[in-house]
Amino acid sequence: MDLLAHTARQWRSLGHADAEGRFHIDGVTGPDEYSAVADDNVYTNLMARQNLLAAADAAKRYPEPPATSASPTRSPRAGARRRRR
Repeated sequence: MDLLAHTARQWRSLGHADAEGRFHIDGVTGPDEYSAVADDNVYTNLMARQNLLAAADAAKRYPEPPATSASPTRSPRAGARRRRR
């Protein structure tokens, strides 16, 4: 999940939306050595789209657990077990 989230943030930071709300990634090099820097490279845009959709799907499927006040190194039940002895 962390990898998807971080790469999705990276894609988002590299692109921008135009006046119509379409997302663009400018100034990228394509997957082959013959294409120089290009705007809206199809390969890059499709890879970014796939990553962004996968990250959104994973975030919906695996939401972060709510924060608790208990210490992560010690369970609240640990003390209860000790007292019963």
